[in-house]
Amino acid sequence: MSASSARKRIRTCCNELNSLVPFCKPETDKSTTLLWTTVFLKHLQELYGDSLKEYQYYIVDVVIGELETRKPP
Repeated sequence: MSASSARKRIRTCCNELNSLVPFCKPETDKSTTLLWTTVFLKHLQELYGDSLKEYQYYIVDVVIGELETRKPP
């Protein structure tokens, strides 16, 4: 993966996190987005405990499976 495509992927992912995580706005910078994402995930972990982690593993399996079946553009 080239450096420019890696930066684009990071930017795309941060933009998506900005839309999902409370306190983030479209103009939130990447480091703040990652900070608030970490805080939010820790809060969810405290709230839901191990059941959240089991669900996360399931979601990762689904997403990885979808990514592996996609063809590159």
